[in-house]
Amino acid sequence: MILLRAVLHICVVIVLIFPIAASADWVNLSGAENARNIAEIYIEKDRVRIQLEVFVEDLSLFKELIPERFFSQPVPGRPGLEQRQKYFSEHLLQVITDRGENLPVSFDLVEPRLRIERPSPLVGKINPYTLRPIPGPPEDKRVLYAELSYPLKARPKSLTFIPPLSENGLAKASIGFICSHQGVTVVDFRVLSERSRLKLDWDDPWYSVFDKKQLRRKIGTGMRTFLYIEPFEVRNEILVRVKDMMTWLDFDLSFSWNGRMCASTAGGSNRYSTGPPSSNHRCSVAASSKLLNGCRLIQPWLA
Repeated sequence: MILLRAVLHICVVIVLIFPIAASADWVNLSGAENARNIAEIYIEKDRVRIQLEVFVEDLSLFKELIPERFFSQPVPGRPGLEQRQKYFSEHLLQVITDRGENLPVSFDLVEPRLRIERPSPLVGKINPYTLRPIPGPPEDKRVLYAELSYPLKARPKSLTFIPPLSENGLAKASIGFICSHQGVTVVDFRVLSERSRLKLDWDDPWYSVFDKKQLRRKIGTGMRTFLYIEPFEVRNEILVRVKDMMTWLDFDLSFSWNGRMCASTAGGSNRYSTGPPSSNHRCSVAASSKLLNGCRLIQPWLA
């Protein structure tokens, strides 16, 4: 018994002196980051920007992207750049507004590259949902990289993304995609296999959401609550975005400018003010409330 206690004490000391570093995070099980083709979609205020990686064996499907300089001599009957861009935006990778308008596209950059390495620690493991092995990326890393711009004339209520489809409505190519709206991730890597409609919230992109459940972010709300039931206590921890909290409380804040813009919620309504520019984009907030005395809010959280 004495020996057992001594061993336990030694183990405790070792754990305290040499703690084991551990981290946890949600892991994507879709395998879409390993698809043959990758589309990174960025919705901005004045355009939709797509960074497209076309697998070398799928170039025939996206041949309109290939620049003239890639050919040793002119190809008879090949359409010009404007015609190819029009065909691409109407038949290959379509972006359609809520009014049914196909956004035109411009090929800003097209060049050969090597595929970006995207970590996928579960490659080869069995997906518990599909009971199939999670696929890895293609062994051939050659891709045609393209930066595409779809200009926006106004802010649409929704955007529909359509990949290349066959006559029976099936996707012609495997395209893994990720999408963000004004810097806020709307969905992590998923497969773009059919028409996918995204409802846009321009006031708060956190609430921009795809119609399809399988394309929705796991954390859908701006607040998370964690309930811990212990032998002698019940503890509730709540995580709330600063922007959501400011719509609930009457802060009655006074400002000391050291940034571009800060928000005040006096009287329960949001009021934005502008100030002299600053490189660090911060504002010091002196709150009249004792609860918020001395707190600092960072402008990008409020924008």
